Amino acid sequence: MRFSVIIPAHNSEKFISKGLDSIKNQSFKDFELIVVCDRCTDNTKAIAESYGAKTLEVDFGRDGLTRNAGLDIAQGEYVCFLDHDDYYLHEFVFEEINRKLKQENDPELLCCSFIWKGIGYTRPIAKNGKLLPNVWSKAWRRDWVNDTRFTNVYSVSDFYFCEAMEKKPHRRVIFDFPIVYYNYLFEGSISKAMGRNIEGTKAAWRID
Repeated sequence: MRFSVIIPAHNSEKFISKGLDSIKNQSFKDFELIVVCDRCTDNTKAIAESYGAKTLEVDFGRDGLTRNAGLDIAQGEYVCFLDHDDYYLHEFVFEEINRKLKQENDPELLCCSFIWKGIGYTRPIAKNGKLLPNVWSKAWRRDWVNDTRFTNVYSVSDFYFCEAMEKKPHRRVIFDFPIVYYNYLFEGSISKAMGRNIEGTKAAWRID
């Protein structure tokens, strides 16, 4: 299996279908979909299963720990993350990612561009020259991730995971191709639900 797509979800029945549709409609089909329901009290699990997703139910209240549960069962050569209120921009995203990975002889990390609601087109590299510390615009080779996991941090687990991974020997490839619509400012955002501060995020990424 080429890809594992992991979605951490919290009471997402009103908006998760858009992301699930963007996965179901992919032209490249060699992937598994894993939806981890964290403290869900609605129909999120049933909706995910109607799309053929593997589902887990957890009680963490932390997006990072929720992603860890997905990592623990992932079987794909590469892992991709998607937040429950976001979606892939094109039906050929997986096809293009796979093409680029093969072209580059399967690097440990592929970093893509994305569209950020309220900010616009965003390349993988911040103004300070560092990689943007998000996990959902990247493809992570699973054997490189190995046993590295997200920390139990309330709002910036992405940052610490990316920091830990960058310290490990690897080859990274920049792919200036937008793959995800990141819907941070949406009222149901998992980032808002878990308490992330957008100003802190902007500062960490050096976005003006």
